[in-house]
Amino acid sequence: MRKIILPSCCLILLFIAFPSDSATVKVDVLTPEQVPHQFSLELSGTIAAAQDAQLAPLEAGLIQSIYVESGDTVTQGQVLLSLDDTLAKLRLAQVEAREIAAQIQQQEALRQYDEVVSLAKSKVVADSLLSERKANLASANAELTNTQAQVALQKEIVKRHKLVAPFNGTIAKRHVDIGEWVGQQNQLFQLVSNQSLRLLVDLPQEHLNTLSSLPKVTAVVIPDVMPNKQFELSITSIVPVSESVSRTVQLRIDLPSNELLVPGMSARARVNLSNQNQLLSWVPRSALKRHPDGGNSIFVVNGDKVKRFKITILKSDAEKLAVSGLPKGATIVVSGTELLKDNQTVVVVNSTAAIQGVN
Repeated sequence: MRKIILPSCCLILLFIAFPSDSATVKVDVLTPEQVPHQFSLELSGTIAAAQDAQLAPLEAGLIQSIYVESGDTVTQGQVLLSLDDTLAKLRLAQVEAREIAAQIQQQEALRQYDEVVSLAKSKVVADSLLSERKANLASANAELTNTQAQVALQKEIVKRHKLVAPFNGTIAKRHVDIGEWVGQQNQLFQLVSNQSLRLLVDLPQEHLNTLSSLPKVTAVVIPDVMPNKQFELSITSIVPVSESVSRTVQLRIDLPSNELLVPGMSARARVNLSNQNQLLSWVPRSALKRHPDGGNSIFVVNGDKVKRFKITILKSDAEKLAVSGLPKGATIVVSGTELLKDNQTVVVVNSTAAIQGVN
């Protein structure tokens, strides 16, 4: 009998020492203040031209004339520089003479062919002569086409001895002088468009997911040359390549026309990363349950049970945290979280007023 009583007592002691998961736990709770997540990031950048080209000649040659200087404003198609085209023009004269000769030969071949065709109708000449004249005409036509192509080619070569502006802009730099020999690999001018400007800023890679998830992202651009002037603009594009050294991605913001803004100036962009659909909750540090993998969660009271929600810490100070991931209107556990388990029964002992934080 004594042997039966002893195991029973041990079982009772075990149940007392280690209560089951369904045991009721007394907790303190709080309903945190929840506001839409307001967040902006201020970045420094550089104003750049949408079109910024290093101009090179289309032909090699000796520089004969330069028509512009650094700082000059030019229009599309304006001649900037000309090379010595003496030899090119002489070759053009040669092929034009060949074209005239080919035209004469073609006209004579056509006359002879028409003459034989007329005689062939009367059966006066042999068919072989008709075929011969027809072949001569085809050869003359081909020669004329060939010389016409040579003339067009040589005219284009002569034309390429002049360098013209590909777009409207300002000559930022001039790299050559009269008398220099240049080739297609040489840079002669730097031409910068003064009509389409953009601000280039580098966004830290950790904010890329937030930026990509927003339907529309705006930025307040503040040029350093005009600190009292602000432009609220949309992000034009994101360059989807991260810099391996700085770990950033480039944002491009098209700027409005303004005569005081020029390429190379600095400006700041306050990028609005606020998400109206993401609620930010201010909670005490005691509400946090830390995971071995580095993650965090908070227990939310649902009736007489608790449910664990994984959260993301967005801001922090000495006593409280700003987190996302809690459901709207959630009442959270702020004491004894380390002992709680998901779906455990609780009894609310004390309800604390909401914590307010600066968003």
